[in-house]
Amino acid sequence: MTKDDIWDTNWLKNYAPDVHPEIISLVKRYSPGKKILEIGYGTGGDLTRLSKLGFDCWGLEKSRVSYDLSKKKNFVAVLGDGEQAPFPDKIFYLIFHQGVLEHFKNPSKFLSEHRRILKNGGIVVIDVPHKWNLFTIYKQIYQLFGMWYGGWETSFSASELSALLEKNGFEPLLVSYRGIFPHQWGKFLFPENIVENKNIKRLLAKRPAKYIQNFIRFVYEKSKFLQKISAYNVIIVARKV
Repeated sequence: MTKDDIWDTNWLKNYAPDVHPEIISLVKRYSPGKKILEIGYGTGGDLTRLSKLGFDCWGLEKSRVSYDLSKKKNFVAVLGDGEQAPFPDKIFYLIFHQGVLEHFKNPSKFLSEHRRILKNGGIVVIDVPHKWNLFTIYKQIYQLFGMWYGGWETSFSASELSALLEKNGFEPLLVSYRGIFPHQWGKFLFPENIVENKNIKRLLAKRPAKYIQNFIRFVYEKSKFLQKISAYNVIIVARKV
């Protein structure tokens, strides 16, 4: 099965909207203009949310299944390849993608197209699997037996991702982390997001449970080491230079 077939199959199985709040927040913070592009938009959840926030949203997708399913969404959907983007030069203020760059064994051509279609000073927001965490081991075991849902992909450390962007004409502005693995850590940090019982939710909102949770989150948010070893994705924001 080819890489394209894998994603067509995945979208046929599950096309529920997928939204990434961390990416939404960074696009809002860093976009110098409203015309933006997501490459490999998948379910279109992020573009749909950003469109409602007033952005002029465009999406480039190689999967015919995803493209056909997204035709009625509130963004401009384009069928095409990120290595040969069907757009004129310097048209977008910001380009973002989640779970895409890691599938290119040589991503320089892909990133060169970003530079071509970005305006001067344009921004990229890139979200990829993080290298130094337990999730990478978990994923590699599945890849070894051909059981990973996304086919072949690699992972990046923050320094590797920054170096790759610098090599291809971008200035890194920010590196952050997303997700928690093992997921039990996330449940421990944010139990109110997964607990359904209303009585337990009310208990968690009261002292001393509330103060204990706030302290644990404070320690986690201040510790780059804890974030690095637990986060399964790393995000970089960079400017075209």
